[in-house]
Amino acid sequence: LTPGTNGSYATEVRNTTMQLMGAELMIRAGANLVIANQAGWDSHGDNNGSEVRNKIMGDGTMAALKAFTDRTLAMAGKNVVTVIIGDFARSLPGSDHQSNLTATVIGKYVKLGTTGRVNANVGLPSGSPGIQGLWAYLAAVLKVPTTPFGANPHNLVIA
Repeated sequence: LTPGTNGSYATEVRNTTMQLMGAELMIRAGANLVIANQAGWDSHGDNNGSEVRNKIMGDGTMAALKAFTDRTLAMAGKNVVTVIIGDFARSLPGSDHQSNLTATVIGKYVKLGTTGRVNANVGLPSGSPGIQGLWAYLAAVLKVPTTPFGANPHNLVIA
């Protein structure tokens, strides 16, 4: 429990390992959607990426994510898709925010690859699918029987 205001306590969990363990328990119990949110990744001035790399490797985030994805990908009868969203690409110099978000998608029906690369100003090429394209792609890897968000623009990264 985290101390809150007026003597109350918040029930949030900020530790990555504990969040992912809780997410796994909820998935095993039948949850269809689980969101784990982490703050504190804003890294302006991290001109070579070492601050973020050290945080990811030093706080157990990568080990916890690997254990979570290994276990959820092995779940019989479940198609668990893990999506990590953020503004991961940064401009140089200055490590400023990009004008778009990046998504890493891990799942049984996700093929290793990329749907595109950012340009020198960390922007997407003209004509890149927007957020609706991400939702269409996620519907495809989740094997949704219809196309509620339109056609999947990323067929090359579906197994």
